[in-house]
Amino acid sequence: MIRLLKKCFFLSVGLHVLLVAVLILGAAFLVTQPEKVPAVLSMIAPSELENLLNPSTPPQTKPNINQPSATRHPQVTPPRPPVKPVIQPPKPRPDPPKPRP
Repeated sequence: MIRLLKKCFFLSVGLHVLLVAVLILGAAFLVTQPEKVPAVLSMIAPSELENLLNPSTPPQTKPNINQPSATRHPQVTPPRPPVKPVIQPPKPRPDPPKPRP
């Protein structure tokens, strides 16, 4: 090989090795940690907490209007019997007129 060609070949190989090294080391040092979301704390007043844990009276429940009661029975209609289609026999076609002699 010519001396200039050897220098260009080794320079190209060296730059490719350097590029691979930068990519590997860059990926190792630039790892980002996912953000940690802080926990959400909710505060309940002590009096409300005491009422929830030790209720003195049972809570009042409202009847659900949309839900049918157990005493009402909806009227059930019996299913209709299937209707059989009536098949009529085809009408006979009239004979074509005979030609006159």
